[in-house]
Amino acid sequence: MSNNTKGIIFHGVGSQYTLTTYNDIKYNNTGIRCDYYSFPLIFPHNRILDNDTGANIISTSAPEFGTSLSPGQNSISNMLYDIGSAYGGTIYAKSNWWGSYPANPLLIGTVDYGSALETDPNPLKSRINIRQNEPIVLGKSMNTGNSIEYKIPGMKEIDEARDLFAEGKYDEALNIFNLMINQYSDHLSGQIALIFTDGCLKKLKRYEEIKPILNNINTTKANKEISAVACMIEERNFILDKEYEKAINKCLIIINNFPNSYFEESSLYDLGTIYYYYLKDNENGKKYYGELVSKYPGGILSSIVLPIVCNYRPKYDEKSGKISEIAVDDVLGQNYPNPFNPSTTISYIVPVQGYVNLIVYDILGREIKKLGSTGFSVKDNR
Repeated sequence: MSNNTKGIIFHGVGSQYTLTTYNDIKYNNTGIRCDYYSFPLIFPHNRILDNDTGANIISTSAPEFGTSLSPGQNSISNMLYDIGSAYGGTIYAKSNWWGSYPANPLLIGTVDYGSALETDPNPLKSRINIRQNEPIVLGKSMNTGNSIEYKIPGMKEIDEARDLFAEGKYDEALNIFNLMINQYSDHLSGQIALIFTDGCLKKLKRYEEIKPILNNINTTKANKEISAVACMIEERNFILDKEYEKAINKCLIIINNFPNSYFEESSLYDLGTIYYYYLKDNENGKKYYGELVSKYPGGILSSIVLPIVCNYRPKYDEKSGKISEIAVDDVLGQNYPNPFNPSTTISYIVPVQGYVNLIVYDILGREIKKLGSTGFSVKDNR
């Protein structure tokens, strides 16, 4: 997996997917991206090398690159940043190779890289070293034996329950997660606990038990963020059961109740995906993808769907050895907000960089204002 903006993306509430072994993830801007409450397990013997950032962890995601019971045995090195995390808990990355020993990984956030390997378990014949100076570690890294300062209420218990989950002790983990939901429903830890409660019940094959929990949250915590998480869990479960209309309704509830949030952004993406891929309804799929790009033009999800929205494709330049993306259609997105007072945002995409004129008309077709500028890029502009 190489020469991409994002090598592998794990997206969505409760995404506990697995990255299997013996993958090479190289020469990407970001090797692995985890966002929107995703918790994937990265299996051993992968080589995550020579990317700008090895793994970018945002929006309350927490992948496991190695625990005491499931050692990493991955090669993670030779990057500007090995792991960058904006997650409130700990990223587990035990027993991996970090390019040198003693390990001195380049980290942002709290990462447990204890029991680092002395030698590379997945050697390459050659490697170009892009590190030229002493590494700068931002945030807090953690080797064996160090304590962690938890700034978010309940996160210490969440990490302990995640350890139990990783060990397969789902009933024990479930007890803690249920307690966290009741005690910290208005905090991030309560949201994470709800996601893992669903995961525990799936592992135990007690699928029906999550429904009353989600219904109670949607009733007692309406318009709270944890209710958005509950709706997203319901949506994903409906998709698994191929009840797509019910999944669509859950997305629309989130969009209506949580405007201008990453919940809305994720739901617009999910709506487009349900229509475009599952229902084979390209018109509605492009409609919601287009709304996503228009409203969140700089977001990671918008960058994923741009090829569908504006019909552009990656093109490999043999001389430079790089990939360039060439748009073949102009796209003018829906302005947001609409109606508006006194300002609005107009997003658009053009096939080549150059001069652009935007002309604003009133409802009678009279020209109100001409907006002109230069140097707009091929991708999204506002």
